[in-house]
Amino acid sequence: MTETRTEVKDPTGFVHTGTGDIVVNLRESVARRVRGSRLVPRDDVSWLRRRFADPEHLGSARDKLLLNRTLLLAGPPGSGRRTAAKILLNEHTDDDVPFEVLAEDDRLDQVQVDVRHRLLLDLSAADAETFRARQRELPAFRTALHQRDAYLVVVLPDSLDHQVDAEFAHHVAAIGRPDGRTALRRHLEAEDVWPAKHDLDAAGLDAHLSGPMRDIAALARLVVQARDSGRGDGVAGWLREAVEAVAERGREVADQLADHQAG
Repeated sequence: MTETRTEVKDPTGFVHTGTGDIVVNLRESVARRVRGSRLVPRDDVSWLRRRFADPEHLGSARDKLLLNRTLLLAGPPGSGRRTAAKILLNEHTDDDVPFEVLAEDDRLDQVQVDVRHRLLLDLSAADAETFRARQRELPAFRTALHQRDAYLVVVLPDSLDHQVDAEFAHHVAAIGRPDGRTALRRHLEAEDVWPAKHDLDAAGLDAHLSGPMRDIAALARLVVQARDSGRGDGVAGWLREAVEAVAERGREVADQLADHQAG
């Protein structure tokens, strides 16, 4: 009787070496990928780049990323840290380079690093326990980054940047808040609205240029809506209409809050 033997070399998946059935459950890992990390289309980053105003100390952050392949990005809330991270990661790359955003609960020891991979880990809303867990996983992950010519930017949690481990302190860079007028101008010019200096110096606009970058982006969208509606008398009129719309929304929110408290 001839004995039949099967030999498997260099397996890349599951290998059954005994008797009986083998059951492989991929649900957990697939679910993690769906709810967690995601690839970012290159044109999304190009859209951001056209509207991006460089914050203070961006150059220092860029230098640390290029030198260490890892950047821990700090800055005040509303300063556009997540956008700055995307911009930095996508400088000097091409369309063939994968760019992925990781969720705060993505364990780094379970993340596959591809060649020339660009990775963003946004921990801005993470709690202290999650932040400590990701830091414990970081040394081994950094080894993979160097082996695969990859880069990682971590957006640090609000008010927890003082809890960065000493071994990672030299990877930290803090950016400032971009100038509000410059940020608004960048958003408007990307939409083919070209404000003059006196338009952005108009009375009543200052209060809307000192808040988070997302509020300035929302103001710019209202200006574009006013332009597209055909109302107003040029940029100055569109800006006035946008400011009035923001004020009206603020009053509506205040009224709803008062009604809720009264009821």
